[in-house]
Amino acid sequence: MSEAVATEVREVAFFGPTGGCALAALELALGSGCRCSALTRRPSHLRSQLSTLSAETLENLTIIEGTVQTPAAVLDTLRSQTNPSFPRKYIISGIGGVPKFGFNPFRPTLDNPHVCQEAGEAILSGLRQLKSGVAEGEWRQPLLAVISTTGLVPGELPFVMKPLYGILKIPHEDKVKMEGVVTGAEEGLVRWIVARAGLLTDGPAGGAVRAGYAGRIRNGSGKWGDVQGVAVGYRISRGDVGRWLFEEVIGQDGGEWVGRKVCLVY
Repeated sequence: MSEAVATEVREVAFFGPTGGCALAALELALGSGCRCSALTRRPSHLRSQLSTLSAETLENLTIIEGTVQTPAAVLDTLRSQTNPSFPRKYIISGIGGVPKFGFNPFRPTLDNPHVCQEAGEAILSGLRQLKSGVAEGEWRQPLLAVISTTGLVPGELPFVMKPLYGILKIPHEDKVKMEGVVTGAEEGLVRWIVARAGLLTDGPAGGAVRAGYAGRIRNGSGKWGDVQGVAVGYRISRGDVGRWLFEEVIGQDGGEWVGRKVCLVY
């Protein structure tokens, strides 16, 4: 391994870092020495969530105050600290809306029913702006991982889970649109992974995570359950989603999961 590769500092941009999944990935990334940026509306809240990390570790974190509706803040989050003309190598988005209940408690909506779609559009728009300033042929595609949910297509849910997920029509419509935005990005702009998590819990990380996607063939590795096809299950902790994102997106540069909609469950 060359010295340049051995000493490379990985740079990661986080959107929605105060949510459990992205927060868990952020903590692991910072702990491993990654140089991270994080866009949040509440910087003080994020600092509080990371209060157990050492001051030295937190030196690798740049917090940008704002939302995905603020183009300048999105761009600042995406920019590489080493070379601001380019984006950070990895981008993780855990942005989601806050549930909002109306007259029908069985049809919850969100404070912003389009927030996931808008986040995907804002990130891609920022990348296009950065790419427009780079000489042709020199653009380095970042790897974007977005956190979505299982149950958006047939075959991803155990039968008993279907009534519960049927209640989440509006939030799921937003996830579907976000996935469409990301997977529909023009060729050469960005590599992507959609992480479709099962029903999220607050349990600790360290569970037996299974990961799979439509058409996957077992390879004998035994890793992440070595699932044949889609991984079907009930739940997964936010900590384990974050662990998978850290180990596979950042640690393995996406591996076999690039360009896939990956179901993550126990």
